[in-house]
Amino acid sequence: VCLQHLGNVFKMQKDTRLAVDFFERCLAVRNKIGDLRGAADCHDSLGLVYYGLARFTEATAQYEDSLAIRTKLEDRWAQSDCYKSLGTAYIRMQDTDKAVQAFRLSLEIQQELGNDAGIVDALISLGLAHFKAGHNEESVRQLEAALRKLEQTKEGGDENA
Repeated sequence: VCLQHLGNVFKMQKDTRLAVDFFERCLAVRNKIGDLRGAADCHDSLGLVYYGLARFTEATAQYEDSLAIRTKLEDRWAQSDCYKSLGTAYIRMQDTDKAVQAFRLSLEIQQELGNDAGIVDALISLGLAHFKAGHNEESVRQLEAALRKLEQTKEGGDENA
């Protein structure tokens, strides 16, 4: 845990070399002791550092490793977050087809979970990915669906949105 915290401190201080070093050391320890959830957290942290460095291929590799673990653990909330991280990185890599696919999977999980705020967020991300892909009509459909869901949520008094 200390290694993870030190990695976060160095990430916040923009010392990415040390952040990566501590996250990798933490990952090695988590793997050695069989802490899958902790290992997935380390992969997420490494992905964020690489994303911040515009090293998107390395970021997606870390997010995919995290997703594999989250899938094994059947952690649907975290799986959705992994898909969202992947989609965001794919957008930066100009791979809009993969971004749309990742955001669609995130949306499906949020719908399965019944998380209204997550559904709205995923619809917005999906709409923006379609826009980047030049699918303007589909983009408008997704963004309008997000607006409708947000309005329904507000009318229902859901405080998660």
